[in-house]
Amino acid sequence: MEDVENTSPKSAKSGDGAPKREKGWSAINKVNKELKEKKRENEKLQARVVEISGAMDGLRQQLWELELVNAEAAARVEELEDAATARDAKSSEAEDQLLDAGAAEVAAAVADERARAAVERRALEAAHLAAVAELEAARLAAVAELEAAAAADAEAHAATKAELVQARRAAADGTAEARAATKRSTAAEARAAAAEAELDGLRTSPPPRCVSVEPESPDKDGLLERLEGECARRAAELQRRAAELQDARKATLDSNWRATQLEAELKTLRETKDATKKRLSVLDAQTQQARLAAEESRVALLRGTLARYLAAPSDDLARTLAALLDVVFVASYWDTPSTDVPISSYMEHIMWFLVAGLLVVGLAARFGLRRIQYLNPKEQLLVKLLTSKIVVNGPAVYFPPLFKTLSYKKRPALTLATAQHCVVTEERTGEQRVVEGPCALFLGPYEAAAAATESRSLSEAEGVVVLDRASGTRELLAGPLVYAPRTAHEVLERHVAATTLKASEYVRVQDARTGKVRVVAGECRFFLEPHEALVGKIANAWTLGANDYVRLRDGASGSVRVVRGPGVCVPKATEDAVDGPEPLAAVALKAWEYSVIQAPDGARRVERGPALIRLGPEDVFLSARKTGATVDALHAALVRDRSTGAERLVTCERDASFVFVPKAGEEIVEVRDLVRLAEHEAVILRDGSGKFHYRYGKTPDGCFFVPPTWEIVSLKWSRGRRRETRDLVISVFDCRPQYMSFEFNCRTSDNVELVLEGTFFWEVASIPKMLEFTSDAPGDVCSHARSSFIALISKVTLAEFMASFNDLAKRASDGDDAFYRNRGIDVHSLEVTRYACADASTSAILAQIISETTNRMCRLSQQDSENEIALSKIDGAVAQEKGKAELNEIREARDVAAARAEGEAEAQRLLSFLETLDGRVTDGEALWRELRRKDALEAVASGSAHVYFTPDQAQLTIETRA
Repeated sequence: MEDVENTSPKSAKSGDGAPKREKGWSAINKVNKELKEKKRENEKLQARVVEISGAMDGLRQQLWELELVNAEAAARVEELEDAATARDAKSSEAEDQLLDAGAAEVAAAVADERARAAVERRALEAAHLAAVAELEAARLAAVAELEAAAAADAEAHAATKAELVQARRAAADGTAEARAATKRSTAAEARAAAAEAELDGLRTSPPPRCVSVEPESPDKDGLLERLEGECARRAAELQRRAAELQDARKATLDSNWRATQLEAELKTLRETKDATKKRLSVLDAQTQQARLAAEESRVALLRGTLARYLAAPSDDLARTLAALLDVVFVASYWDTPSTDVPISSYMEHIMWFLVAGLLVVGLAARFGLRRIQYLNPKEQLLVKLLTSKIVVNGPAVYFPPLFKTLSYKKRPALTLATAQHCVVTEERTGEQRVVEGPCALFLGPYEAAAAATESRSLSEAEGVVVLDRASGTRELLAGPLVYAPRTAHEVLERHVAATTLKASEYVRVQDARTGKVRVVAGECRFFLEPHEALVGKIANAWTLGANDYVRLRDGASGSVRVVRGPGVCVPKATEDAVDGPEPLAAVALKAWEYSVIQAPDGARRVERGPALIRLGPEDVFLSARKTGATVDALHAALVRDRSTGAERLVTCERDASFVFVPKAGEEIVEVRDLVRLAEHEAVILRDGSGKFHYRYGKTPDGCFFVPPTWEIVSLKWSRGRRRETRDLVISVFDCRPQYMSFEFNCRTSDNVELVLEGTFFWEVASIPKMLEFTSDAPGDVCSHARSSFIALISKVTLAEFMASFNDLAKRASDGDDAFYRNRGIDVHSLEVTRYACADASTSAILAQIISETTNRMCRLSQQDSENEIALSKIDGAVAQEKGKAELNEIREARDVAAARAEGEAEAQRLLSFLETLDGRVTDGEALWRELRRKDALEAVASGSAHVYFTPDQAQLTIETRA
């Protein structure tokens, strides 16, 4: 409202009239009154909110007292639980007696006790839950009524709502503390705490939109009294029910404690019984394992004895009998499962000795039959006699001598396949031999064979290098074959592969013994000898076309030979390419091309086309292909003599163009174009001594070739509007007048920085003077003009500059003509096309000034136009009035003349009429007038006019007749 009052005068000043201002002020005053009324209503609402907050604080205090009562009840319950625990301790002796009575009775008693305790616990929990539910319902009802009353005020103002939220949070904090104390009570109290948590959720949630309650409601005090009475009544009921709950809980705890003690004792007895059973089962298992181990050891002893008997050689009688006696001895002491006492009866021993005799007879028969050896075609019998060894090859039947044979053994013949071999060694002499398959090998009595080895199968592209260790020589064996050592001293040193060469390939091979190198050319396949090695990789031979050739240098003699195509060139062992791996192509010169070739002695020669050029053995191309210089009317060739350094210019005569090819000692420096100057162009030439020469297009020498030692002089001029970059190269000078733009900064006397833009209209009048004094004519002109401008503008103000900037420009261009004349430059004019302030703020002010000036000029021009139009109207009106006056004068003169003529005619008619009467009528004039009146009436009667006459004029009389 204050802002409106402060800004209203301004708005009143800027209004369009007094009625509108008065209307606006009346609207503002009306709004201010409404705002004041709203403020008073807001203050009333805030006072009502304070009252409701006080009422809620009282209600929170009552809720806190209820929580304290609940906490005291919980403490009382805990005391009762402690007393029940003490009583349970006293009843432990009775429980011990129950344990002696038997596990079945204890279990039955425990089950009955638990059932009764469960029934009592459920009843107590139901009663407690009902009490807590009633208390919570009362709390919820009270809170709902208070929140309904607060919701109406919260809708009236946002600040009131924030205070109510803070009050609710404080109430929630107090309830949370009460709930923390109540958690130490029973499970029913825990459920009550959950209900309180749900109540907190309802409190913290936004209140529902209720019907607005007037702050001045007269039922508020009655509602609070009813709530207080209800809370007191329910608190007393809660205390009474808490006491009943404590008594019931005490009895329940006693029953639970007795049942727990009985269960613990029963569990201990069962654990003792289970442990005893486990120990008995472990002892039984250990006894059984010991018996099984004893049986297994006896069976193993008997089995070992029988095995030694069966394994005894049939020709060794002593060992066989010893083994048999061991079997009998072990069997005689065989245990029964129940006793370890051996059978020692005499009859039993006799029976066992008879059994032993029968076994000996059977053994002898078996021994004789087993000594006969039957050999098949792939078996061999090795017999070891008293002093030597012999072999018997199959097929055969052989009985070894009984008293000469120490031992004998069968062994199979060694079978070798087609690709196998083995080494046989004579044990007495150490000699070795190689046996190749396929065969069945029977060894001698003193020979031993190594394991059969696979022979190596070699294809056509494979080979092996073998070493004879006895002589130290190496040998190459090339495939196809199956390799096996030919002697026992021959070993495979390495496997080699054949080298395959194509028709266009070759390779160098070096003999390691002599160092000699040979060349193997394709198309072929070859093996390296053991003492040979490849020198480098496989290389491609040169495939030469019709115009190809290659130069090869012999490394031994140093000579060079040239091989021309077509064909395939394979170098010798000591030859290498002179010009690289690729063959050279002959240079095909056209008619306008040439080559420069240098011989080994340094002499040069020029080969001119058309021709096919190949280098000699020692020749070198200085220029393989060069184009001759075209010399015609527009081009000339500058040629330098290498021996003297002199230069000459080759030109054509009589327009006979040709291609110039230099001699062996000459070179073409460049091809010079004919310089053709327009009439307004000029160039500067400098000769070999440094003297300058000038050529102009308007003179006869305007078309020329630059002489050999001369050059065209180029100057670097500045470019850009400020001429800050000097990189514009000018070699041909335009002598016509031309425009040049510029831009620079300057300050007026009132310290306003301006950016001026304009153009010069200038020309180069004298090139020698320009070259004498400057090399940058545009830069000098701009710099000098800028200095003059700055000096002139610094003496005037901005307004003066704006009024006379063209005069300042003229003074700047005309102020120092000597500066321009000395440089051969004529400045015709200097114009300022644009100016602006360098500072943005000043530029804005200048723009406003210019805009205002422009508007003023526009208005003046408009007023002048209006004035001219008005003056033109006035002049037209004056001229019109003058014309009207002249017209009136002419009309008057005409009317006068007409009247005069008419009068004269009338007078003449009258005279003629009178003369005609000639005195016969006394009053001739009156008669004339009467006749003229008659003519007038006839004229009027013949038209559409109406003529009214008075009675006197008409001379009429009216008579009334009966």
